[in-house]
Amino acid sequence: MKKILLFCIFLFGFFLLNSTFGNNDLTSSGFTISVSDISPGIDSEGSDTEERINWLLGTIIQTMMIALGVLSVFIMTIGAGYIILHNGQDELLSKGKSIFMAGVYSMIIALSSYLIIYIVRQILYST
Repeated sequence: MKKILLFCIFLFGFFLLNSTFGNNDLTSSGFTISVSDISPGIDSEGSDTEERINWLLGTIIQTMMIALGVLSVFIMTIGAGYIILHNGQDELLSKGKSIFMAGVYSMIIALSSYLIIYIVRQILYST
């Protein structure tokens, strides 16, 4: 179980990092560092540092919520597999129920944390 979970985390990280950093490889001839991306103040598009930080935090939170949702659905699927394939063994049935409920709890935690973040963001940034 640990090997499967570790493999899924590795695979998710590989695709995330590959799509994020693959275009600006340090060894590529087109690698540049734009000073306007890292300097405070207003950039060429008219947004200031606060807007960029808010965008970055929103992107990180959204990515984490998607990852937690996928992980909890994956956990529920494993638990459902144990329940379906218990083959008359009560031990596997109870193990499947506990795994499935852990997936349900993780989904509830992910959704409620998203709700809390959404409410706080609306309170802080409402005009």
